[in-house]
Amino acid sequence: MTKQLRLCSILLAPDAIFSSLARRVPVLGTVERLSFRRTAVRYVVLSRDLMSHCDIIRTAPLCITHRQNVTEMGFLGVVVLAAGWSGTQGAAVPRGDLFSFDPTWKPALPVGGHTYSAVGISASGHAFLTQRGNTTISPILVLDTKSGALVEQWGSKDVAIATSATGSTWGSHGIAVEECNYACAPQSTASKKVRAWVEDFTGHTVTAFTFEGTRLLQIGTKGVAGNGTNPLQFGNVADAAIVTPATPTDPTVVYATDGDGGYDNRVVKVEVGSSGGVTTGWATPHMYSSPHSIALHARTNLLVVADRGHNATRLIDASTGKDLGVWDCGLDFGIRGVPFGVRTLQRDGHDLVLVASMDNPQDHRFQYIHVLDASKLSAASGSASACSVIQTIEIDPAAYSGPHLLGVDPTNGDVYAVLVADSPLSTVLRFKFSG
Repeated sequence: MTKQLRLCSILLAPDAIFSSLARRVPVLGTVERLSFRRTAVRYVVLSRDLMSHCDIIRTAPLCITHRQNVTEMGFLGVVVLAAGWSGTQGAAVPRGDLFSFDPTWKPALPVGGHTYSAVGISASGHAFLTQRGNTTISPILVLDTKSGALVEQWGSKDVAIATSATGSTWGSHGIAVEECNYACAPQSTASKKVRAWVEDFTGHTVTAFTFEGTRLLQIGTKGVAGNGTNPLQFGNVADAAIVTPATPTDPTVVYATDGDGGYDNRVVKVEVGSSGGVTTGWATPHMYSSPHSIALHARTNLLVVADRGHNATRLIDASTGKDLGVWDCGLDFGIRGVPFGVRTLQRDGHDLVLVASMDNPQDHRFQYIHVLDASKLSAASGSASACSVIQTIEIDPAAYSGPHLLGVDPTNGDVYAVLVADSPLSTVLRFKFSG
């Protein structure tokens, strides 16, 4: 005999947005995945008080508000598929979302290049891309964001190489682009106000370059791993957030995650003076586990860190280095992937944090970019700040590898995702911002 439940509504949601929606509403129960017109879906049974509030889950493709008796086994009932849902290769895009996959973006990546790792976007319309897999090709590639054309490639003299029984790889793990208010790269002929900072987890350095690849300054000791702060040493440094100064006499601030593997497992703040002098502002304890990516939320002066090994995104006070705890909008990290990349975007009235996630080790499951509403994030509330997931983009596992690190175009809000694993495809995708 099956138990009868008196229900007010049933929601049918594609798996890519199931967990996001389930966290936003009181859930009475669920059943397993099933096939519905070749789309993986789940039934979600919602509590009775949602009967008149179905508008809060309007992004779902199915919302039933009929009172009815539904058996617990099978959840039988009347369902109506709402218009507006379609599967899109490379992204799951419910109607009304802020980002959509851009099939017109065709990056002219060099033949033989692979294991693409990171991307940074300049206001001048260029994507700086790191390539680790082929040491006969330059580790840094510069693409035109409009045409996708390859316009520069460099770094072979400066980026370290790791050699193992399976071959050689570049250490160019992360990259951050700095847009200066002054000529911070006077040696450049193409863009004197742009510096590209490369996080080399093999060479244990963070190095600033011109647009054309001339080395400007370096933090850390190349080839020497360490955890010292005076002078500063890096382990497997993974990513950085750069804050450019208002005037040439003020220091550039570098926040770096140290790192991807290794033993440092910390975040550091570094100030780089106009003459190139380096001062360590602070260094956290060795409390993280492969802190893989970092971004500054400028409005609150909080750092968002992808603490990959701990299956969490965390907040740090950028002024003091104090860890404020986990802030992840209830995302099921550790169950449905782990955070790899984080970036922030404040534009057109939106205040967003973007989190790239996938399984680790990579098995082509849970390949997502989560878009979080950070409008209620505050330094005072810290990790207790309200948060909501407003979009989850799914990277098609049949066509693409999972997202590793992200880049944001400062001129239009477009998001670029670098897919690192060589199978099924390592590349860089673009998602157009429509806010």
